[in-house]
Amino acid sequence: MLETFVDTINTQDFSETGFIEILSVQQRKNTGHLNIALKLQMAILSEPGVEMTEYWRLDLEQVQANSISLGYSRHSHLSPEHCLLWCYQQPIKSVVIPNPLEEAEINYLLGRWYCIHQERVGTWIPFKISKYKLLRGGYVIAQAPETLILDYQTVLDEMEIDYSAYVSDLPSWHDSNRGWVEEKKDFQILTFDSSYVIAADISAKCFSTRYGSAEWYGSSEN
Repeated sequence: MLETFVDTINTQDFSETGFIEILSVQQRKNTGHLNIALKLQMAILSEPGVEMTEYWRLDLEQVQANSISLGYSRHSHLSPEHCLLWCYQQPIKSVVIPNPLEEAEINYLLGRWYCIHQERVGTWIPFKISKYKLLRGGYVIAQAPETLILDYQTVLDEMEIDYSAYVSDLPSWHDSNRGWVEEKKDFQILTFDSSYVIAADISAKCFSTRYGSAEWYGSSEN
């Protein structure tokens, strides 16, 4: 029923009026299994004054990472493409700038990098670049998935700043039976606003669907 759940959160009804309340999150220690109980509620736009409420359980296997807060969220999305999946799909690269930079040059570089970072990944991946290391030179300045580092390198090339870049880690993921596996693997990410969970397999089951008066949504005339 995962397809039904995804179809529901992709409807205009949910986009304009819906919300999800995450009721509980349970994770089996060292098994890579996690389940989420949630309530989905939205108005039925084709039937003014009517709302739909459903209770779902999502079961996720080979969970790699999660950060889930209980409570309400307005937006939910399931996708095989997201910046948080890059570390399972591509190498991690490091950038070393051997020579100290002038402060004005550093400020311009950090400004350019920050804008690129925000455009590419927003706040999903923290922007952690040390101004102190740029002033001193000789340090690893940035370490991130290859996609982001290639963008950083473009700016360095444009500014004619000497640097070296190398692969510091290969794609890897954790298997509950084999431990860490160094290879590419396709995962999916399920987001609830800023909450997320990354897993290989996701299934869903709806336990209850009911329709009632949409008093929480208000009059369509207002």
